Amino acid sequence: MSIWLTPELKPLFGGTYFPPDDRYYGRPGFKTVLLTLAEQWKAKKTVIEEQSLVILRTLQEGTSASEASGQSLPDLKACTETLYYQLERSCDQEDGGFEKEPKFPQPVNFNFLIRLYAKCKGSFSDMANSSLEMATFTLLKMAKGGIFDHISKEFHRYSTDAIWHVPHFEKMLYDEAQLLFSYAEAYQNLQRLFKILLNIS
Repeated sequence: MSIWLTPELKPLFGGTYFPPDDRYYGRPGFKTVLLTLAEQWKAKKTVIEEQSLVILRTLQEGTSASEASGQSLPDLKACTETLYYQLERSCDQEDGGFEKEPKFPQPVNFNFLIRLYAKCKGSFSDMANSSLEMATFTLLKMAKGGIFDHISKEFHRYSTDAIWHVPHFEKMLYDEAQLLFSYAEAYQNLQRLFKILLNIS
C-alpha cells in the first residue's frame, strides 16, 4: 500500500501493488506514478491541496461515529449474529474457508468464531458449536494443504485454488503472527471441549 501526502501530511493519492514499470497488467508502473505525481504537483499544486482536504474530510467522516452526527454504535448482539450468519453462508463445507478461490487465510474470522464459541462457556448451542467447527475445519484444511510450507513451517500468502493446494509463493509476517494466535486459541478451546465431553460421559 502506497500513500502520498502533501508536506502538511494530507493524503493526495494512494494505491496498492504498483508494478515496477508499465509493462505489467496494463497498469502504470511505480516510477510512472511517481513522475506523474511530481508533474501534477508542480503544475496544479493548489488544486491538489484542495483535493487532499476533501479526501481527508471524507476519511474523517467515514471513520467517526458520534451522537452529534446522529450516529450511534450498533447493537453488539445484532452485529455478532449478522457476522456469524454471513460466515456460515459463505463457508465452504467441503474444503473450508469463506470464499471461492483464491482463498486467503483470514485470522480475524477464525478469532471471531473461536471467541464466539468461548463466550458461550461450553453451552452446546448450535451457533457456538458451528462457530468452533467452521474455524477448526478451515484451520485443519489449511495445515494439511499446500498453502502450508511443510518444510519451513510457515503459511504462504494465499491459495490459488479452492482446496488450499496451490500456494501463491509469498509469505507475510503479519499472517504468520495472526495465524499463530488462531491455531493457539483453536487448540485451547478444543481441549476445553474435550474436557466438557469427558465430564458429561
